[in-house]
This record gives sequence, structure tokens and C-alpha cells, in this order.
Amino acid sequence: MKRVIWIVLDSVGAGYLPDAAAFGDEGANTIGHIAEKMDLKIPHMLAMGLGQLPGLNLAPVYGNGAYGRAIEKSAGKDTTTGHWEMAGVTVKDPFPLYPDGFPKEVMDAFEAAIGTKTLGNKPASGTVILDELGEEHMRTGYPIVYTSGDSVFQIAAHEEIIPLPRLYEMCEIARKQLQGKHGVGRVIARPFIGTGKGHFTRTGGRRDFSLAPIAPTVLDVLKEAGFETLGVGKIEDIFAHQGLTQSNHAAGNPACIDAALEYMDKDFDGLLFINLVDTDSIYGHRRDVTGYAKALEYFDEKLPEFQSRMGDNDLMIITADHGCDPTYKGTDHTREYAPLLIWKKNLTGQHPIGTRETFADTAATICDFFGLQERFGAKSYLHEIDAGCEKEMRRIQWAADTVEEKLGRADIAVVLGSGLGDYAEAMTDAKVLPYDEIPGFPHATVAGHAGELWAGTLHGRRVLMMRGRFHSYEGHPLNDVVLPVRVMARLGIKTLILTNAAGAVNLNFAPGDLMLITDFINFSGKNPLTGPNIDELGPRFPDMSRAYDKRLRAIAAEVALKNGIELREGVYAWFNGPTYETPAEIRMARVMGADAVGMSTVPETIAAVHAGMKVLGVSCLTNMAAGILEAPLSHQEVTETAERVRGTFRTLLDGVIAALNA
Repeated sequence: MKRVIWIVLDSVGAGYLPDAAAFGDEGANTIGHIAEKMDLKIPHMLAMGLGQLPGLNLAPVYGNGAYGRAIEKSAGKDTTTGHWEMAGVTVKDPFPLYPDGFPKEVMDAFEAAIGTKTLGNKPASGTVILDELGEEHMRTGYPIVYTSGDSVFQIAAHEEIIPLPRLYEMCEIARKQLQGKHGVGRVIARPFIGTGKGHFTRTGGRRDFSLAPIAPTVLDVLKEAGFETLGVGKIEDIFAHQGLTQSNHAAGNPACIDAALEYMDKDFDGLLFINLVDTDSIYGHRRDVTGYAKALEYFDEKLPEFQSRMGDNDLMIITADHGCDPTYKGTDHTREYAPLLIWKKNLTGQHPIGTRETFADTAATICDFFGLQERFGAKSYLHEIDAGCEKEMRRIQWAADTVEEKLGRADIAVVLGSGLGDYAEAMTDAKVLPYDEIPGFPHATVAGHAGELWAGTLHGRRVLMMRGRFHSYEGHPLNDVVLPVRVMARLGIKTLILTNAAGAVNLNFAPGDLMLITDFINFSGKNPLTGPNIDELGPRFPDMSRAYDKRLRAIAAEVALKNGIELREGVYAWFNGPTYETPAEIRMARVMGADAVGMSTVPETIAAVHAGMKVLGVSCLTNMAAGILEAPLSHQEVTETAERVRGTFRTLLDGVIAALNA
């Protein structure tokens, strides 16, 4: 028996996303703000690693589990969008919203189809609109139609005025009509009871009538492969009953938890998919902080009952579909990270899986777990749960979380070599984070290396720049030397530009030339991948035959040609230093194919390629290598030459970054 127990804590967001301002949600933090106001007692989720996530105002508690958070890639913050994406379907075009109510042609068609007029037709809180229009509804028999900040067409009716079967029929009519440009994510039946204003109460007869998923989901993939797919709560509604083999439409968290535990008492191979909606519908939208906190605590109390029913081959995933910060303005959902907590038997320690680039990583993980090939264009985190380099990954993730919290995410990273440090000042909206304020970062000790991370906008791209790097010759272990690159990878950066100052070995080159690195030779005898492989980052044996990306090199060459820059191409050889190379070593390097030598860049390249990043390397040839000229080598010569060609180097970098935004 092999099962995934997948629990969605509806609206339990883990802090606002980088694009939250576009949704009016900057500053929202569902878990963090509740924890700020309440003494949240959720020991079992904390033991799985929830307190390790940044910005949640929770004290870390050490236990067993895996933890991370996910970015919503889809254009929305509603239930349907969030659930579809975590199931593998990204929604590129947002569902329509109706801040001024539904158009006349929509309402005329609906009223004609149901044979009666309607009330409302405006955005409203579900409880407020019952007090406003409930009594008129009881007098006239007209159903109440309203929407919200989400893509919903909601129909409220008193159960004694419009019985449930008729209300559901009206919803089905609306669902059939609301397609195409008016294809709202959900049509929702909102039955209620009560005698008058102030005494109306929603009942458990709510039903959601969703659009069918626009592409196959993980439910479809599992079902087709012969696995059971069991839904609890409104899962069947969200997926329009598609891809499920069984379902229990339990209402409310206690009933849903009981139904899920009952399913877990049975033997089956496959997926149990549970939505716990109370945190959203009862407490989030009504901005009830105390009620929200108690609902989280109730679930946490029940977690051991789930865990005790899990077999040796079972996997539990706890996540959310969006946020609904009960301390935030308004009553709508909030655009937030979704927390990820994973647990299984015999898992020891807490394993960070980082910030995932899409909710769909969970669908990819579930397919991976069941041995299926589908990944939905996402990345499984299954192997990261059992990773053996827990201590180092915790260090990397801690640093990445700090950088993201202080500087945000970026598209491109640049390591600025000697003499190029002030290039970071060309960015707009720049923020600065000293290395000393990043957990686990060593100190930069070399003159000309400032020891700061800068983040800002350059030519329309978000760019992260290192003013100063770490070298093996400073006494840093290679894990420290490549720590910044691994942090960049955890932040989702795909393109890395490495710059350096180097000595020219090729006799046709001269000081002041710029050289595009085509390959490297490692003369140090060291490799940052030595030791246990960090599976979360990359494979045990990464290919280095194309370490410097061909497309990036072509872009750099084209930029150089347009700007009249003579750009050399050649092989970079890494010597450990700190002594400059001897003339004999330079002769050896030349015979073996090196065009330039230096004391950096190669370990960073290896770590970046291992982590799946595309790398561009450019050397500023600041001097002729040892033995070529009579004059002795000095660091002063290096910095003086780098300063002399700084303008040319900046022109090249500017052009490359601008071209990447084209």
C-alpha cells in the first residue's frame, strides 16, 4: 500500500508574494499576522518545520519533517486557480472579475433562464449581504446574486424560500451560461436559514460549480494509471468531479477531518486529497483572527491522528491555495506564498525544500512518488525530502530566506570582480545587504571586494549583484566559496554572469583585453562537489562539457561587435593562489590550452552548472602572466588595469543584460 495524504489548509498563506502589490496585497501575511496577535499553539506543524519559514513570527522548533513554501505562478489568488496549479494546471489568463457587478446581458440571460428577477448584483461580504437583502428575498422570493474580489457568481437563498434542489438547479443554469469571456472560476450556492436581519446563518448546503480544468491534472494522471483518487470536502466541486474515483462532500473542518480519517482506515493505493475550508470561509473573509487561530490549533491537534494512520510507504503533504489574512484590509483573499510541510514515517530531522517556483511542484512530486513520468513542467521535491546533507542545506536555505526577505528575488545574478564593484550603483531601486548580515556568509578579505549584495532593476530586469567574492586562498572551505551561488540557485535565479581579473597566458592577448571564457581547466586539485552530493541542488555527476552557455556567449559577442569592443575568447585556468603562478606553471598552462589564469570563477562555475544555472564568464586581462614580461606581478597592477577598462567592461555587461530582456 502506497498513499499520498494531501491536505489543503484553505487560505493559510505564508507571507505576501513579490508581485502582491499588483493585486493590492503588499504586506499581507496570514500566518505571520495571526502569530503576531495570538499565542498560536501548533506544536506538530512547528515540529515539521513551519517555524523555519521566514517572516511568520513563529519560533523554530526542531523535529522531523520537510518544509518550504511555493510561489503561485498563475494569474490569480482564488480557490480554483490555486488548486488547479498545485494539481499541475497553471492558469495564464486570470478568471474574470466583476468589481461593479455583472453586466446587464449576463443578468438578463440568467433571469430569463430561471424565470424570476434577482437581488443584489454587486460585490459584497456574504454575511453583510444577507443582513442587507435577506428580508427582501424572503418577501419577494428573488434569489440574491453577488460576487467578491474573486471570480465567483454566488447565489444566496433561504432554504425555506428556495429549496436546495432548486438552488442547485439555478447554479447549474448559471454555470452553463457563464463560459468564455464571462467564465467565472466558480458558481457558488449559498443557502441560509434564519428569521430576519441579524439572525441569518449560512448552512452546510454550500455547493461550488467550477469550470472543468483546462488541462489534465494530477488527478487525471493518477486515475488513468489505475490509482485511487479520493476527494474530501469541496475538492469534487473545484475539479468539477473530474479525475476522482470517490468523493465525500463533507462540510466544515471537523466533518472533513473525520471523513479523511475514515478513508485512511481503509487500504488503497493512491491519493487522498482534502480541503479544509473553515479557515477561509468562516474566519478569513470575516477577518476573525481568534477564530482563525483556533481553527489552526484544532487541525494541529488532529495531526497525530493522521500520522498514526500512515503506513511506512505513505507521504503527507500540507499546503494552502492562497492567503486570506484576517488582519488585512477588506474581506478578500490575499496573494501569498503557500506553505509546504511534508511528513512520513522514519524521516529524521528537518529538511528544507526551499522556495518552489510554482505550486505545481507538488503535482510533480506526487507523480514522482508513484513512479509516473508526468511533471507538468514543474520540478519534484521528492528527493529533497530524504536528502543526506541536511546541515548544509539548512545553512543555504537560511541564507537564501534572509536574502529574499531583505532584497527580494531576481532574474539574473552578477559576480563583480576586481575594479567592477561600483557597477552595482547603476541599478535603480537598489537595496544593499552586507555579507555580515547574511547567516552563514563568510567575510570578504580582499582589497577591492566590498562584501555586499546589491539588488535592483537594470534594463527592465531584476538583478542581484555581488560586490566581492570569496576565494579558496583566503582560507575559506569551498562550501563557503560557492555558498552565494547556491543561494542564488535557491532563489530561482537561472542566469549567472561571472566576471574576474585574470592574467594573460596567450601571447596574442594584452593587458586591458576582455576575454569571453569558453572553458576552464582546474589546476587547484579541489572541487566544491567533493563529499556527499547535495541532491536538492543537482546530480552527483554533472556534465561540464558546456559549462559556459553557448547562447549567452553569442549574445556577448554580438554586443561587443555592436559596440566596437574587441572581445577575445579563451580557456580560463584556475590556480588556488594566493601566490601568483610561477613561469614554469604558466608554460605548462599554455601547453595544456589555457589562455588566461586566475584564482576564482571555476568553483562558482561548477556549483552553478551543478544547480542548473546558465553561466557567462568574462575575464578582464589585467596583466601578462608570470615569466612573459620582466616586471614582477602585483595586485596594484591588477586593480589599475581593471580601473582603466572599467567603462568598456560596463558597456559589455549593460548590453548583455539589456539583450536578455529583449
